[in-house]
This record gives sequence, C-alpha cells and structure tokens, in this order.
Amino acid sequence: MATQGESKRLSFSDRHIDAQWINQCGEFPVHERCIIVNVAASPIFVESDAPSIIRPWTSTVLQHALLRNADSLIVLRILESTNIGGVVLGPKWEWFGDREPSFPRDIPLYVSSQDPVGSVTIDPRRLAGMSPSESLAIPFDVKVNLWYCPGNTDCVIHTGHKFLEVHTQIFGTGRMQKFHENDEHSLYEDVIMGPGLTHHTFAAISGDGSWKYPWHRYYGDTDCIWLAVELHAQTS
Repeated sequence: MATQGESKRLSFSDRHIDAQWINQCGEFPVHERCIIVNVAASPIFVESDAPSIIRPWTSTVLQHALLRNADSLIVLRILESTNIGGVVLGPKWEWFGDREPSFPRDIPLYVSSQDPVGSVTIDPRRLAGMSPSESLAIPFDVKVNLWYCPGNTDCVIHTGHKFLEVHTQIFGTGRMQKFHENDEHSLYEDVIMGPGLTHHTFAAISGDGSWKYPWHRYYGDTDCIWLAVELHAQTS
C-alpha cells in the first residue's frame, strides 16, 4: 500500500490494461511486474539490492521493488494480451480520423480518452537533457492517453505540436522516427521502442525555452500500444 498520497485509475483502463496515477506518495511498493513512468519533475528512487533512480520523463519495468519520492507516476500493467486489439472497441477509444477529419481514412490508428495527471513547473530544456534555468521555468498541465495501431502501420509523418511530448511503449515493438522533410526517404533517426522504453522529447528546444518539432512519426512494427505524455503550457 502506498504511504500517504492518492491513487486514481485512469479512464482508459479496461480488462486488457490497468493504468493508475499515483500522486504524492512518500513510498510506493511495486509487487507485480509493471511499467513505471515518472511524470514528475523530480527523480523517483528505487530501493533494491542495487539502488537506482527513475529520472523525470523516463520509465522502467519493475517488480518486487520499493519506490521512494513517488511524487507523480503512472503504473501500467498488461492484464490480458489475447485479442488486445479489442481495446479500441471500448467506449473510451476512437479512430483518430473521427477526431481529425483530414487524417487519411485508410490508416488504422486509434486513440483513447485523455486524463489530466497534475501539473509541473519546469524549464522545457530539461526534457531535452539540457541544463535548466529557474528563470525559464513555466507551468505545464500534464495529460496522458494511449494509442493503438496494428502491425506495419505508418502513423503519418507530421510536425507542429504546440505541446511537448514523450511516448512510452506499453505493448509490441514500434519506432519513433525523425525526418528532414515530409518524406519517409529523408529518415535520419530511428528509435526502436520496446515495452517499458520512453524516448527523449523530439522537440528542438532553444536557449530561451521555446521549441519546434522536426518532421516525425510513430511506426508500428507489430501490434502496438503506447502511452503519450503531453505537457501543455498553461495560459494566463
């Protein structure tokens, strides 16, 4: 049982995937195998024979461990992998083209409902591994949702996000890819995504804290489910 804090079951949980938001817990014991995603601005400490940390905006796979300084984290477990593609038939999912009318109608990309999971005040450069400055820290609302695609799905090259994001692979194997142009032949970085991996943000963050995204896409090698962690700058 977590000490202090609270636990909230996320809206897209179902019989296939259990997803919990753990907030403001001094200690959190991990019993069963699961993916832990740190969505706080501070590290989580893993107590074990060889103590380690889960840095902000990263993840790992754990079991039989004790977490300390668990300020804000997502816990995900695959409960049933048989017919896992059936998640998209649930009431919390929709085909992405129903949300974005311009999306190509022949691409089987599905998105779940989105949940708020607190807020943070950080210098955006922290997500890119750059040295942060308190003077550039701004408040963000943090939101999470799941995505699904079957194997060999091109989820479309795109750019122009107004928010910052990272993705954590939950099921299957996929790729986060960068391109010089809106052309798959201009690929220049190919990040292989296996369960439990979170990639660094793809945004190019300037010295003043502003950001710009390159052309990029997700590509599903197998049937894939991944978590999107989005940071939306608060507006006054």
